[in-house]
Amino acid sequence: MRQSARTLVLTVGVTLAVATAAFTHHSTAGQFDMSKKVTVTGVIARIDWVNPHIYLFVDGKDESGATAQWALETVPTAMMRKAKLTKETVAGKQGETVTVIGNPARDGRKSAWINRITYSDGHFYQLSGN
Repeated sequence: MRQSARTLVLTVGVTLAVATAAFTHHSTAGQFDMSKKVTVTGVIARIDWVNPHIYLFVDGKDESGATAQWALETVPTAMMRKAKLTKETVAGKQGETVTVIGNPARDGRKSAWINRITYSDGHFYQLSGN
């Protein structure tokens, strides 16, 4: 009886720990409106090649003509490496103009989840299915 009580306590403890970890990791759909699209055209200012997600900062304009620096988020570095993409291939040439289609932030920030990046020479990366 004593052993089964310990097993129960351990099982509940591990379950709570896993559930808490899953809950604290943000959801893409929770931060970005996956039912909407935004297109941003501008110059790549910098790229933060970090976990848990890569950020591409673009000085550009959206469809309404509003100019700002956009923080565009995408998949983790491991997924990019698996797809044979590097920081250099994604960041392009210094000051290169790109067009990014993505899902806008729910809170109105100049931020989006990247779906597709198209470069000035016409090549593109489809990073998300939305």
